[in-house]
Amino acid sequence: MPLSLNRPNDYKIGTVGRPLASNNLNVEGGEIEVDGPAVFGGYENQATQTNLTSGKYLSTGDVGELDEEGYLRLVGRKGDLIKTSTGRKIAPAAIEQKLVKYLGAEQAMVVGEGQAHLAAIVCYDGGMTAEQKTAFEDNLQKMNETLSDYERVRRCVVLDRLFSLERGELTRTFKLRRAHIEKIHGEVLYPAGGRRSSLKITSDGDDNRKVGQR
Repeated sequence: MPLSLNRPNDYKIGTVGRPLASNNLNVEGGEIEVDGPAVFGGYENQATQTNLTSGKYLSTGDVGELDEEGYLRLVGRKGDLIKTSTGRKIAPAAIEQKLVKYLGAEQAMVVGEGQAHLAAIVCYDGGMTAEQKTAFEDNLQKMNETLSDYERVRRCVVLDRLFSLERGELTRTFKLRRAHIEKIHGEVLYPAGGRRSSLKITSDGDDNRKVGQR
């Protein structure tokens, strides 16, 4: 049984619809929690169900919000949330989608755990075109103007390749290994003593880095 549903005569683009009447959703803490007939009591031969909260709700692991009309919008996964040095918790998925859209990239990953601002790794299979290079900073600025100040990307690493399983950047189900990728590029994204508010564009086509700064 689904938690929510967009119906032919009741839908909203960008959401997963309104919750079914039989489901009781709680999103006050950011994570989507649900109680209803579809929530089971536990696993066979196990005394407890660890996904149940101290109350009656089942923790889904998804972060979401209900808008003023009651439609549910998915923001990301709880485990992917980035907590900045200011205490902000930011879901990277929506920002990554905008990076791909505005910059014409194939892949993007946002980082910033424990940092004052966000940074990103942006991937172009085979490298950027001349047009993309020329428009990169302007397009990044346009994207940032659609975001809140604390969500804006201040620094970028540009890869001339895609994230790969062979390099350990993807899991066997092709999900991003975020901590591993951030560790590889951390020194460029957040240089010790560097100007952290300035934009850096780094090329790493074959692990040979060329750094330019505006």
